[in-house]
Amino acid sequence: MNNTIFEVDDHIIGYGYGIWIHRSRKNKIIGNSVSDKYFALKLEVQSNDCIVQYNNFSNNRRYGIGIAESSNCNISYNNIKNNEGFGIGPDYIPNNNNTIYHNNFIDNSLNAFARKCRDIKWIENYYSDWKGLKFKILRFFPYFIPSGTILNGRIKIPRFSTSNIDLHPAFEPYEFLGY
Repeated sequence: MNNTIFEVDDHIIGYGYGIWIHRSRKNKIIGNSVSDKYFALKLEVQSNDCIVQYNNFSNNRRYGIGIAESSNCNISYNNIKNNEGFGIGPDYIPNNNNTIYHNNFIDNSLNAFARKCRDIKWIENYYSDWKGLKFKILRFFPYFIPSGTILNGRIKIPRFSTSNIDLHPAFEPYEFLGY
């Protein structure tokens, strides 16, 4: 809780993790700020039942939050912005029953991405690239979270899944008090 993690030497281009959770259950990652790393947060290989709340993940070289083979996680009330790869990316089965709600995804190369996942609940997140922000006629459309193959932070082969939809994206960023 309440850590500030950042890259000290900008010349290091390694696989620097801000927070890396591997085979560890029921973790609470709350109130942290991670910037200028390669990865801000990685939950992987049965890091199930985690809570990720009130964090700021920004200006990382690869992504804000990566989730691989971890289920039943609650990711909410986070600011995820200006990451070069993607803001959040649930990736690979088993990656089930994760809930991603009330987060701000702002100006990431790709705000959200999901590949080979089931039953992810995307609920009322703010996406700076949602077309409903620019065109009022589209405000009733959902935000579609793309999936497919990623190459250098970009989707190479896009696919869409019916489980990767935020039906009611937020119209403006959330302000989180206390963090």
